[in-house]
Amino acid sequence: MKQQRLIARFAIENSDNFEVITLFDDEMKREEIDKENPILESISSKYTTATWFERKIRDDFGINIINSYDNRPLVHHERFPKISPLKKDFKDEEIKFSEYTPYKYETVKGDGVFEVAVGPIHAGIIEPGHFQFSQEGERMLHLEVRHFYTYRGIEKSLEGKKLLDSREMIEKISGNESIAYQLALFDIIVQASGVAYEYELKKYHCLLLETERIIHHLTDIGFIPNDAGFGAALSFASQLTEDARVFLKEISNHIFGFGSIGFETKEYDEKKIIDFLNTLEKKVKWFEDWIIDIPSLWARFDTTGVLSRQKARKYGVVGVVARASGKKSIAEIMIFTKNMVLFCKMKQLAMLVLDLNLE
Repeated sequence: MKQQRLIARFAIENSDNFEVITLFDDEMKREEIDKENPILESISSKYTTATWFERKIRDDFGINIINSYDNRPLVHHERFPKISPLKKDFKDEEIKFSEYTPYKYETVKGDGVFEVAVGPIHAGIIEPGHFQFSQEGERMLHLEVRHFYTYRGIEKSLEGKKLLDSREMIEKISGNESIAYQLALFDIIVQASGVAYEYELKKYHCLLLETERIIHHLTDIGFIPNDAGFGAALSFASQLTEDARVFLKEISNHIFGFGSIGFETKEYDEKKIIDFLNTLEKKVKWFEDWIIDIPSLWARFDTTGVLSRQKARKYGVVGVVARASGKKSIAEIMIFTKNMVLFCKMKQLAMLVLDLNLE
């Protein structure tokens, strides 16, 4: 029997109990948790990806997770206050750091093995994040990633707000995925209100979402060579990404698409869209011809970044990562990612020119 893919696991607080909701591909399970003795049985032995969800439930609500292989804090960093911020009785407007509590990183032991710590502060504009490498020479044995140093309290800030009043905050949760977040909220509004989701509006929203996805792929094909020591690729791909952001602004009025998902459709010129995509296709193909001719780059790619299909299923990966699983090296994944850019292009062309039915 094929195992379902775990999508999410989270908790809410009711007046008499906590409720844990576990969402799978085609099923949703609800479980009541006693407030006086809040204990939740872990499902991480069967669903590895449940671990982070369960660690966050523990941090947010103080629910104890039993039979889990990892009960370390997730969003509570070393000086995070000893609070459960999503409980209804937490109403403090100001909080103070607590005493330093060491975080135990996973390590690999052995002769010649050493650790390299990177972050959480980086020389860039990215959010804080800590990367703990265990390596032997240039060989990477283990990497542990730790995020959530910037805890913004978004869930708590949204408590008590009406759906429409929450839009401005939700669309700015992540600038890179603003369209996706807006569409998630819009889907909730449509389901709750029963308002018809018109075909032309679906088509416009699909255009925005595909454009945002192309931007992600362009970023990937720049950063993959950059992280292998070829920074020029990132410079070129960043230019393509910026061009795509400008295009997104033309069809949505903002480079990140803020405020673009609603019940109104913005007028757009289909010819300009097709011209932009054709130009992008030519530039991406030139990019491929350029980097394919750099032996030192591909020497690093050929032995790196392999994700077996078995592990892809185990961790429930989706999207490009899932489709690229089973590839033999980063080299193949790079070509695959480039083809995904063109795949998105063809989806848009079919949608706009052939008027593909989206039902």
